[in-house]
Amino acid sequence: MVDCNDCGVGAGAVSREPEVRAIAEFLSQAAGTPTGLVLEGEAGIGKTTLWLDGIKRATALGFRVLSARGSPAEARSTFAAASDLLSDVDAALLAELPPPQRSALDRMLLRGDDGPATDERAVATAFLSAIERLARESPVLLAIDDTQWLDAASSAVIGFAAHRLKGPIGVLATTRTDDPDISDITPFLRLPHPDAITRVRVGPLSLGGLHAVIAGRIGRTLPRIAIGRVHQISGGNPFYALELARVLGDRPVVGTDLPGSLAVLVSRRLGDIDQPTNELLLAVASASDPTVDLLSRALDVTPGAVVDALERVETLGIVEYRSGRVQFTHPLLAHGVYSQADAPRRRRTHRALAAVVEDSELRARHLALAATTGDAATVEALDAAADVAVNRGAPGSAAELIELAIGLGADTVLRRLQVQVRGTARACPARRLTDS
Repeated sequence: MVDCNDCGVGAGAVSREPEVRAIAEFLSQAAGTPTGLVLEGEAGIGKTTLWLDGIKRATALGFRVLSARGSPAEARSTFAAASDLLSDVDAALLAELPPPQRSALDRMLLRGDDGPATDERAVATAFLSAIERLARESPVLLAIDDTQWLDAASSAVIGFAAHRLKGPIGVLATTRTDDPDISDITPFLRLPHPDAITRVRVGPLSLGGLHAVIAGRIGRTLPRIAIGRVHQISGGNPFYALELARVLGDRPVVGTDLPGSLAVLVSRRLGDIDQPTNELLLAVASASDPTVDLLSRALDVTPGAVVDALERVETLGIVEYRSGRVQFTHPLLAHGVYSQADAPRRRRTHRALAAVVEDSELRARHLALAATTGDAATVEALDAAADVAVNRGAPGSAAELIELAIGLGADTVLRRLQVQVRGTARACPARRLTDS
């Protein structure tokens, strides 16, 4: 899915001339040679809007677009982003790959688990081969949003491929720069030519730009004094400004208590939601791929009840519900829901999700997040999931799972040795593969 969650709606048309020009130049170069563009900036500044604009322009120019989006819930789900990039690729094309590569991609995409364990390099080589085959037919755009939340296995695969790309292939990525708890992992995007990647910092919108964005999103204009105050508090951040405009409503600026920080604003936005709906939103924030069916089974309510609740919060601009799948309109809202829940509520939610997810790794991770100590069932699930990750060619993910077991008290010499052996893949997966 490529729906906007950065909330800089309309930003591509107002006060974004340098960024739009950079995208146009990037696509022009990518039509002939491997080229990269990284859009960086704070949360809500409009990176995803520009990313979507790049996808739209690339499609119009005849590029084959492969897209993926990182998310906090999927950050530790093995090959989540790499699988998304290949999700719409014709199976017939993948079937043309050499048998070892085809087998490696089948394991990565969870389409088969027969045969010996897959080598990490085989997965990366197969991914590269698939991209280059597509590039023989038309220019290819690898569009990756929120790279700071990519899972380690995907980072390794994409980084390996990026360093070896040939032909008309572009990499368009976004990354956050405002959170000290988030590391910028875009250095893994090393293209064959060292100067082939451009980094553009997405800055705040002007007063006029914010005015146009607010009018376009909420369907009305604000008085000049109000838009001036919103611009002052938000610092030109489109998401922050839209949220402030919603708080302001039709009230006068004078005497209105406007939140002085984005965190306070998000907290206030979520504060009026009833408890059952809040539980639903917590499940959405905790699940890697929340669907109506999954949420219904996890919360033990009917699908109709889930849809009714989703429609209520959808009208508030908190979530989007399409084709049975649910996502927050912005990662900050997901973070707000999760961070406001106390530890027992989080554990209950993860325990409920563990009972209904089918993927063994996701089940193990939910069990670990639901536990306070390492009960036998949870540790066994983590060990088994680590074995599956190794077989899929993701030793870094396996190390993370083993460390979860150690953190829950299952600390043994064997597990520490396993972490040590696979620790390089976890700490710097892309560079290890690229330099090998």
